[in-house]
Amino acid sequence: MHKKAIAFGLFAGLLFGISTPISKLLLSSLNSYTVAGFLYFGAALVFAPISSRTINLTLATLC
Repeated sequence: MHKKAIAFGLFAGLLFGISTPISKLLLSSLNSYTVAGFLYFGAALVFAPISSRTINLTLATLC
C-alpha cells in the first residue's frame, strides 16, 4: 500500500510538471481563464470517480 501511494504521488507531480509547458503552449492561442478552466475541468474529471466511491463507502458504513 505504501508503494502505491508513492507511485500516485510521483505521478501527480509528473502531471503537474507537464501541465505548465502544455498550458503555456495553449496560452498563446487561448485566454488565460480558458486554460485555467480546462485544467480545473481535467482535475474534476480525474477526481469525480474517486470522490463518488468514497461517498458511497461512507454512506454504506453509516447505514
